[in-house]
Amino acid sequence: MTAYIGTVCIFGFNFQPRDWAYCQGQILSISSNTALFSLLGTYYGGNGTSTFGLPNLQGRAALDDGTGFSTYSMGNVGGAQTATISAANMPLHTHNLSLSINANPGGRSGASSSSPVGNFPAPSVGVVNDYNSTPTGGSFMQPATISALGSVGSGTPLSIQNPYLVLNYCICLHGIFPARN
Repeated sequence: MTAYIGTVCIFGFNFQPRDWAYCQGQILSISSNTALFSLLGTYYGGNGTSTFGLPNLQGRAALDDGTGFSTYSMGNVGGAQTATISAANMPLHTHNLSLSINANPGGRSGASSSSPVGNFPAPSVGVVNDYNSTPTGGSFMQPATISALGSVGSGTPLSIQNPYLVLNYCICLHGIFPARN
């Protein structure tokens, strides 16, 4: 079977067939490949006077030209294999923390310790023994809300690459010149 010049095919073996080249962005001489240059031009690189480039599909997915989510033109490249989420591109959200604080509004009776460990605060401060071992005079629960907890994360890029299977893309260098009509 003879293919059209410029046809890009996927091959499941590890070599390029005769009259084909890997789609790895190589720069070719126009004088040695005039038919292919007349089809590709400089969409994929080269200076257009003595050289032109082949498509580079290493680590890329092929897209059809035209309009989808965006407008894509022949030879355009884009995208990334990783992304870093930062405060600038993260969706707006909050981290709220609800706390319950146990406070003792009772009298100073029983204020017997200067250590807060395992004790309850006494209602008056500034004396030697500011803590009670047991709540005196009753206790109450006071809710508290903290509006911001601060920044977290390391800024390490994360992979956005889809699952993949490695195959070889090749382009036909010599074959049938495709008719335009």
